Amino acid sequence: DEGLQSNSPISLDYYRSYNVHSFHPRGHFDSWRMLLSRLPDGIVSRCSSLGGGDRTGDRNILRYIEVTNDTHVECEMDRVWISPACRGPNNATTCVPLVLPYNFDVAMQLAFFLDMPLA
Repeated sequence: DEGLQSNSPISLDYYRSYNVHSFHPRGHFDSWRMLLSRLPDGIVSRCSSLGGGDRTGDRNILRYIEVTNDTHVECEMDRVWISPACRGPNNATTCVPLVLPYNFDVAMQLAFFLDMPLA
């Protein structure tokens, strides 16, 4: 409801409201750095531990690169992947935090193709 009552109302439960070219959903969320600081140590997997160091495995990085041609798959602090929609100088502050227990590759592709500013 807060998203609908703001100065720039958006529906936060509709995926198109996260398109960075049309909306700015970040103002309705804590930053990804704040979210990480609130989570208990050890609860967030390290990107380097997903896939045994060959950039495959649980994150399915090679498939992501093949489908998107985006080779920027490294993680901030070895824990947070920054989507293309919020990369660049000072753009990481526009990211909406997304916590997933699985299907990282699906979320990465959705963020890429729908211009979603996710971290």
